Amino acid sequence: RDLQWTGILIEGDPKSIPKILSKGRKSYVVPHCLATKNITMKVSYGSYFNLGRIVDESPGRKDKKVVDVMCLPLFAILKALKVPQVDYFSLDVEGNELDVLKTIPWDEVNILALSVEFSHIGESHTTGSKSELESFMESKGYRVASK
Repeated sequence: RDLQWTGILIEGDPKSIPKILSKGRKSYVVPHCLATKNITMKVSYGSYFNLGRIVDESPGRKDKKVVDVMCLPLFAILKALKVPQVDYFSLDVEGNELDVLKTIPWDEVNILALSVEFSHIGESHTTGSKSELESFMESKGYRVASK
């Protein structure tokens, strides 16, 4: 806010949206999660405050901390908002980072720098491994600057 940055905040946990909006950032707020496939998806989403994540790629899971949420492909959001270039992209989806990255048509969007959380990659609810993530990003022309 102090630096006059603008951006897009994408949050799948409906309980976190009021707090995000209260910050008064100059950003679009998208109250959906990021899709792990190149389609709009309705999923069961664990509403665990700062650790919210997709717990089942099918909706309707019965658990008091799980809600059905619509997930959108990142590129669909960028296209809708007419954003051809992203200066900085921070991705933290509690384990599905590689799946989200694989949905991006890298030849159609220019992402200058990104940071990707990988501490949950390889856990039972996730796909891929840290080395797969690094190999994938290197295949797209990126390099690891810090671990």
